[in-house]
Amino acid sequence: MDMSMLKRLKLALSEISKENSMGNLIVREVSKKDEIAFLSIRNHPDNYKWFFNSSTISVEEHRDWFHKRVLNMQFFTLVAEIDNEVVGMAYVTDTTHLSPRISIGIKPSLSNSGVGTKLLNELILRAKIRGFNSLTAEILNTNLISIRFFSKSGFKPESDDKSFHKNRKQEVIYLSINLTS
Repeated sequence: MDMSMLKRLKLALSEISKENSMGNLIVREVSKKDEIAFLSIRNHPDNYKWFFNSSTISVEEHRDWFHKRVLNMQFFTLVAEIDNEVVGMAYVTDTTHLSPRISIGIKPSLSNSGVGTKLLNELILRAKIRGFNSLTAEILNTNLISIRFFSKSGFKPESDDKSFHKNRKQEVIYLSINLTS
């Protein structure tokens, strides 16, 4: 068997494995027991490079933020788990604004597996239940994976104007989805 055929076979087996593991995917509200898993996904080098604070978050800083989320924003803070392992997280911030912001983080090994889509769909449903008109994703302009992900899910650019994030001094793109139609 030549190397290219072997590579294709390994890729196909990997995809089948991902599809089979998705059958056990559960999306639920965050609980206190998810604190370390949430931080682990947030601080993974493949993930934090896309956050607006481009360095890892300390355990103490995360603990304060996380406990406030569990107490006050549990309805809008979700985890995805497969076989009792947290593999993704999603949450909405700025719920007092007209268009709250959404954030999603997935274990890099499960990128393009459908975990993010399930989390996003659940957050959209919850935002509609609460009567939000729209949701916004604020994305670094170099994060093409997230731009494609949100665009495929119906998010559209808010404007052609260039914006720069205050922490990163880097151009950002705002994509929104209308929840009223």
